Amino acid sequence: MAATNNLVETPVLHPEADPFLAFVSDDVTHETLDLLAKQQQWPGKAVFSGGVAAAIEALGSRPAPGLLIVDLTDSQQPLADVHNLAEVCDIGTTVIAIGAVNDVQLFRALLDAGVTDYLVKPVTFEAFERAIHSLSSAKAKTEENSPGRLITIVGARGGVGASTLAVNSAWLIANEQKRRVALVDVDLQFGTVSLSLDVEPSRGFREALENPERIDELFVASVLVHEGDNLYVLGAEEALDETLAFDPQGLHRMLVELRRNFECVILDLPRGLALRYYEALEKSAIVAVVTDFSLVGMRDSARLRSLIRSVAPRAKISVLVNRTRPEDGSDVPRSAFEEAIGMPIDEIIPYDRKAIAFANRSGKPAPAVMTGSALAKACRKISHILSGVKAVKKSFPLIKLFKQ
Repeated sequence: MAATNNLVETPVLHPEADPFLAFVSDDVTHETLDLLAKQQQWPGKAVFSGGVAAAIEALGSRPAPGLLIVDLTDSQQPLADVHNLAEVCDIGTTVIAIGAVNDVQLFRALLDAGVTDYLVKPVTFEAFERAIHSLSSAKAKTEENSPGRLITIVGARGGVGASTLAVNSAWLIANEQKRRVALVDVDLQFGTVSLSLDVEPSRGFREALENPERIDELFVASVLVHEGDNLYVLGAEEALDETLAFDPQGLHRMLVELRRNFECVILDLPRGLALRYYEALEKSAIVAVVTDFSLVGMRDSARLRSLIRSVAPRAKISVLVNRTRPEDGSDVPRSAFEEAIGMPIDEIIPYDRKAIAFANRSGKPAPAVMTGSALAKACRKISHILSGVKAVKKSFPLIKLFKQ
């Protein structure tokens, strides 16, 4: 459920998401949806009492479903409640609202807020069936043509750990969120992505960028390096005595092909190439700016934010601060930093010397070898920000949440 992002991309749901949940305020609708759930063979208990308020509370502690039906009958501020509901839904959640008010303006406002359909009560079994059939048909057409989610990660300055964050996030999305991920390192001479994952550099990546007309599904498959079940890597180690200059169309064609075959494409983009490859920024669902609390980091984070807003106005921007060293008194205070860049910081990655050292020795990402470390926990939060999949608490009081 997303009203503000106009980019078309593959819907994202939590791997353990239910196919269907409903929260309604009257017995007749409750019984109707119970019958519908049985007919559709949706597993488990799917229909609960309480309306939109109960839905918001419940989804704070469990994965959002593929299809969610919420009752707005008892809502005093339906639009505000729908916006609050969006905060606990994943991008791939489809929401059907029902209510007692038959008002065209309300219907249009709900659609603008991200609701897919609004049905006026009483809603018959047949009306629910028609609505779901219509959704299924539309979803099939959308998924057939929807590209994967493009995530771009760029460092505000050298040495802030943008590439390490790209590696950690890619590994977590592939292994914990179970999504097919392609990780692309655009720095063909000094890139560290392949080295960090202990895989061979890609053979043919440079050739692909130099010859965009050769890029197709088979060619891309031949240059990808397989790291794990869901993670594939594109990187290179070209000679330092050569001057590399590629037509931006090469990277564009590569990303188009990758997005046809992967649910997530993560682009590790050097800041010096950000303007050259502005089309990658433009097509991104989210651009993560990695920085530290230094004065230079603050200045260049603000400059990058301005650039991204200019070339990619629809992309979400996430600012991530990596503490690459212990606090020594030279850091800019967080409040001053946020004021200077004009937006809040999403996450601060702690300085975790032990996890970093162990990961470097093992040739594996920190979340793979130090699962419970402070570094891994921060990267796990960031991976959900980047993928659009809502993180779910592992325990919650079912009896309290789902009283009928």
